Amino acid sequence: MKQNSQFRQKVLGRLPLIVFLLLLIQPFMDILSYWVLELNWSNAITLALRMGFFGATLLLGFCLSRHKKAYYLMAAAVALIGLGHGFAVWQYGCQNLVGDLTNYVRVIQLPFLALCFITFLRENEDCYRAIEYGFLTNLVVILLSIVLAGITGTMHTTYNDGLGYAGWFYFPNSQSAILTALCPVACSLLYRRRGLKSPWFWLVLVGGFLALYFTGTRLCYLGLAATGFGLGISMLLICRRDWKKACAFFAVTVVFLGMMPWSPMVQHQKSYEGVQ
Repeated sequence: MKQNSQFRQKVLGRLPLIVFLLLLIQPFMDILSYWVLELNWSNAITLALRMGFFGATLLLGFCLSRHKKAYYLMAAAVALIGLGHGFAVWQYGCQNLVGDLTNYVRVIQLPFLALCFITFLRENEDCYRAIEYGFLTNLVVILLSIVLAGITGTMHTTYNDGLGYAGWFYFPNSQSAILTALCPVACSLLYRRRGLKSPWFWLVLVGGFLALYFTGTRLCYLGLAATGFGLGISMLLICRRDWKKACAFFAVTVVFLGMMPWSPMVQHQKSYEGVQ
């Protein structure tokens, strides 16, 4: 028991670093998935890696949790979903077993990972900062990958007509959701740590907005507006004296939204209507 307690304390001491690394690996797995599909390899490779990551995170969360009943209840709910899906497959057949398993893993990952990260935050409050820096690093990795994709001529486009820039990410809608989640957290962190005068803050803010703009999905533009206006309004609510700083957020957001008529999404819609 004493050895288990000592091991637990060591893990808890390193938990923020572990959480940061768990987040850091995510964009690299997405990039790997892109190249696996691009080279026509079996996506069983990335499925196995994702299952390994998921299993390791789940095991860590379960071992550290003081409320294991929540994990048992979640496992029962997931098993029920699996039984229902198995019954549907038995009734209607399965055309792609690997793809089917991949989608099932995606479904069950969210509730379990949410439960694990709740455990991490409860056990060590420094995990809040690790998550913030993990989000910031993820955004930087994605932005660099998009730039490298453009330089090397390996850019994957959002639409089949060649419009929109998704970089080394095969599913633009998923990428849109990821960027929409990362941008406000990354910008908020840099603003609090570095201030509005920091070139790093503006580099990440403008870079994130450019990625959202040129990816060119509806969710991206909603995310762009929500990030800019949301941060500006939050700043006003916290301190009205910062109205000039809030206006900077509003101004950048208005500029990007003002470029909507030339955006990949609008251009795609025009070309699609022209074909019809």
